[in-house]
Amino acid sequence: MFLHLGNDISIRLKDVISIYDYELFQKGSNRAFLDMARENIIHAVGEGQEKKSLVVTKDRIYLSAISPLTLSRRKRKLWLDE
Repeated sequence: MFLHLGNDISIRLKDVISIYDYELFQKGSNRAFLDMARENIIHAVGEGQEKKSLVVTKDRIYLSAISPLTLSRRKRKLWLDE
């Protein structure tokens, strides 16, 4: 199963470690985490769209314009449908 993050990017559901609100990563030590992982960040955000969520997998970090609540609901639904 795959989780669609937007901007024609989908990831395998089993690779998702966590889904966060992007706002939490704008200050403090969370910002430092993003700065350290800069080369592993993939933008699933279209032009003119606001970053809303941060999806962590074992290899990469994805930024998405889809809210973390919506992504979590999609993940839960896909997980239950398996």
